[in-house]
Amino acid sequence: MSSDVNECEPLGMGRLAECYYNGRGVRQDSAQAAVWYEKAVSLGDAASKSNFGVMLINGDPSAGVAIDAARGFALVRQAFDQGIKPALMQIAVCYLYGTGVVKDSVHAVSLLRQVIAHDAQDDTSKADAQTALAL
Repeated sequence: MSSDVNECEPLGMGRLAECYYNGRGVRQDSAQAAVWYEKAVSLGDAASKSNFGVMLINGDPSAGVAIDAARGFALVRQAFDQGIKPALMQIAVCYLYGTGVVKDSVHAVSLLRQVIAHDAQDDTSKADAQTALAL
């Protein structure tokens, strides 16, 4: 499948990474997902920045991705700045726990409230934000 991806097409690379990560149309392979996300990130794909950023924040031993919370946070932040609005939830969680960024509970609460109020957020993000605020 990878031979069908144009090496200069970051959106396609990101979608291929998602296929590998989720096992959609191909055998699930987190390591291949990480390779394709990294390529897409290097070409500026916003969605891949968000997805690979989360992999870096959490680490993924099966993909050979070590925890690099600071880089992961930076990528997720860039993704949000490029229009990936669901990334705001991950940013808020990073501030809440001090993952990859200096812990700032006040800022985290402000961001979580934005997640809840934002019309474009999916219901899962809103529910997660509400749960985080309740803690």
